Amino acid sequence: MKKFYKITQISLHLMAGALFLLALIHLAPQVFGIRPFIVLSGSMEPELLTGSVVFIDTRAAPEQIHVGDIITYRIEDSTVTHRVVAETPATVTTKGDANQQADFSPVPRENILGRAVFDIPYLGYVYTKLSHPIFLAVLGSLLAENLIIEAICNLKTTIQQKKKKEKQL
Repeated sequence: MKKFYKITQISLHLMAGALFLLALIHLAPQVFGIRPFIVLSGSMEPELLTGSVVFIDTRAAPEQIHVGDIITYRIEDSTVTHRVVAETPATVTTKGDANQQADFSPVPRENILGRAVFDIPYLGYVYTKLSHPIFLAVLGSLLAENLIIEAICNLKTTIQQKKKKEKQL
């Protein structure tokens, strides 16, 4: 039973660690105006690898964006992270580092979400797996199961200690 309890404790800590990592990646940077985005394509390689998480400073004013900056911007229902290659007072022209030509349409400055400040290669793969609804449901179920098992083990230990005390009296 002690071995089972130890395995339960370890798995509980691993699950809590996974949830903490997910929260750390997603929530902690937002306190400082930093927002994570997962790089889904190779258009910015080798600067930003597919599967990386790029962290964007959302406090960067659109007029502070200049040629050479890597930005994330909204286009219709999606977001794109590319490098600024030309600018006017109202728009910027972007290009993926791996692309031969600049993007077709200039980006209005009001569509810019922020400037890239750093990235963590391949973390997007981990983040995607950890944040999948099925994984979260399984993780939640296992976490609840482990808490119940821990409570039962503690109750059993308490009962055994009580019985031991009664025998000694």
